[in-house]
Amino acid sequence: AAFDQAIALEPKHADAYIERGITRHRKKELDGAIADFSQAIALAPKHAVAYNSRGEARRVQGDLDGAVEDLSRAIALAPKHATAYALLAGIRLRQKDFAGAIADFSKTIELASQPRKAQAYTNRGEARRLNKDPEGAIADFTAAIKHATSKSQQAQAYNNRGIAKQGKGDWMAPSPISPRRSNLFPPMPTPTTTAAPPN
Repeated sequence: AAFDQAIALEPKHADAYIERGITRHRKKELDGAIADFSQAIALAPKHAVAYNSRGEARRVQGDLDGAVEDLSRAIALAPKHATAYALLAGIRLRQKDFAGAIADFSKTIELASQPRKAQAYTNRGEARRLNKDPEGAIADFTAAIKHATSKSQQAQAYNNRGIAKQGKGDWMAPSPISPRRSNLFPPMPTPTTTAAPPN
């Protein structure tokens, strides 16, 4: 309601549309969220947060091509946008573009703050495992253990490293820890209305 009032008072306020869109996304009102992000983009075509947010909503909705387009635009506008790289990498991994996923997860590792670094290493390790690079996967899972900020992150990395150390198994078989692959996609960030979102 507060964002509705803000928009009613100042209908050209792009940030208010973004804030309302994020709220709608969290309520799983994806069509409304996408409409709000699109309006924000119409008002502020260089607003990286708007593109990132719409890309995330489109990903959840299943529009992967649209998501890739939006996230790529977010990165072009804000090259240090770690979340956009992480989301894009997760989509590439889902599409079995392992080389693309590894490249984007590498950028995530480079740019992410410490709490997200461990997950980024785990995700890149999974991409390397599926790309039949056991040594690279093991190195990444080991780095994830080192950077872990919670026991659950450590457990995930130890488990996946054990799978990678088997070395000669079925590389395309799902990991026993597959339910945690939702972590490939970071949660919606706290609403931020600056043009260059925090890492």
